Amino acid sequence: MKKLLVIIFCIVHCALCIEIKSQVAVSASIDSVQMLIGEQARLSIQAIQPKGYTLQFPHFSDNVASNLELVSTLKPDTVQLANERLQVTNSYIVTAFDSALIYIPGFEVKAGGETYLTNPVSIKIVDMPIDTAQHVIADIKDITQPPFDWMFLLTTGGFSILSLLLLALVLYLVDKYLKSRKNKDTEPEPEPIDPRKAHEIAYEELDTLRQKQLWQSQQFKAYYTELTEILRRYISNRYAIDAMEQTSDDVISEFRRNKELKEKKEEIKLLSDVLQVADLVKFAKWQPLPDECERSFHQVTQFIDNTKELITENKEQGEGNREYGIK
Repeated sequence: MKKLLVIIFCIVHCALCIEIKSQVAVSASIDSVQMLIGEQARLSIQAIQPKGYTLQFPHFSDNVASNLELVSTLKPDTVQLANERLQVTNSYIVTAFDSALIYIPGFEVKAGGETYLTNPVSIKIVDMPIDTAQHVIADIKDITQPPFDWMFLLTTGGFSILSLLLLALVLYLVDKYLKSRKNKDTEPEPEPIDPRKAHEIAYEELDTLRQKQLWQSQQFKAYYTELTEILRRYISNRYAIDAMEQTSDDVISEFRRNKELKEKKEEIKLLSDVLQVADLVKFAKWQPLPDECERSFHQVTQFIDNTKELITENKEQGEGNREYGIK
């Protein structure tokens, strides 16, 4: 009895399996049996199955089969049939770049937990036919050098040079403007020129120095510094000698070389005595006696008295004439 039940179960199971397999049908097709190198063809995989079945088509990467490349995958197409059945079609665009007869084996499609194999397909890839009567087969040409574009060079070069010149001009103008602004902000206003005679200015400065009483308060260096500056400033204004920037020896040498001044032995002696004592006080820290300080002051005053510019006014026929001389 048990054996009979087992035999009946096996028969029923086989019948059900045959019925399920008969309900699913898969196939493969290609829309062309021959195509040129580089052309494209549509490869389709079709499955007919009952509703509610889980369907899984094969997955392709770049290659579908040997020498056959996948270009794109199209959207699945589903059609509803009678008896609660569906027809699902997956299509792929393929191409090839080698001439050959390509055999495409069957694809595995899974439906309802079972695996089904499609029919194989094939396609022939052929070369582009060449008409040798009209076209001569020749080797690849050598690389040719294009002609030099002088107009492009002149245009580009001229524009670059013009841009650089314009940039340089802008930088120059900006720099000049900034410098002018800086000079206006930093340059002190020139001191007004004193219209008085050199000896008039010197007498006023000597009087101011006497009122300070520097040597009386033991400020010998400050006293001789101001005294010699008054003397040097007078020489610069009177004889146009740059005495302010020269050493004592240079100032005396200027007097001895000047044709107008070299005969003034007394004045040169006065100048030399004052400058020598001043150098000792300022640089050798020598402390003079009171009578020496007073003598130096009188020597500077006498030097100015002897060399100051004299003015003589003569009136003749209503006109004033001035004669300048040296005392």
